[in-house]
Amino acid sequence: MVRRWSFLLVLVLVTGAGAQETTYQIPFSGKPLQRVLQPSAQITCESRRVTSTGYSPRGDGYVLLSGTERRTTSATWQISLTGSQEAEVRADQIATPDRFQIIRRDPASLILVRIGQGASGGTVETLTIDPRNGSFVVGNSSVGPLWNRTGVWVGQCR
Repeated sequence: MVRRWSFLLVLVLVTGAGAQETTYQIPFSGKPLQRVLQPSAQITCESRRVTSTGYSPRGDGYVLLSGTERRTTSATWQISLTGSQEAEVRADQIATPDRFQIIRRDPASLILVRIGQGASGGTVETLTIDPRNGSFVVGNSSVGPLWNRTGVWVGQCR
């Protein structure tokens, strides 16, 4: 009887000491988006899923805030490939588009990068598209007086 309780106590301690993480798998089947290889192209990407994590000041210290959200409305990115080296990206119908550098453009990947600086800090933003299935991922990391955080959106382009 003593051995059984010892085993259960160890099992409870080991299980309780592990990290509490959430992972999930969602089937994805997109459509090829080969027009990203053309010299100029218009692409619309949408996402309802975002994950974010980072540090924010609270009182005399900082807190780590993390979460995943499934939105009821889609966030939208309008992408204009304007040549071999540059793209304009308008997120959620913002009046002025951001300029991204095209880092890679081939049958397996389109990679766009933007680095921004302003009064509230600095930002590095990446946008990747897989032309084979139209999937895309947008990541942006920002640091400044109010936070040090990153956000990742996933979705599909058409």
